[in-house]
Amino acid sequence: TEPWRVRWLGPETRASLVDLNAKLVAASKGEDAAEKKRQSWNRVPGWLFVTCRRSSDPLQDEEDVAACHCAVQNLLLALW
Repeated sequence: TEPWRVRWLGPETRASLVDLNAKLVAASKGEDAAEKKRQSWNRVPGWLFVTCRRSSDPLQDEEDVAACHCAVQNLLLALW
């Protein structure tokens, strides 16, 4: 059924995610940890966002989620 959806994140979305993550890390671990995380995430050259279409049929839903897992694994192996 190819239930996976892959999107390339643009610069504005990426910046928003980096800022949100830094705020969450700062709240739980402090500003130094947040700055390290911000620098680490800003070094990532490209971001992909993977989602999985859900089904109302429990068996189909389970198979679709497993298919998404396999698709992500295959993508990571290909990139490696």
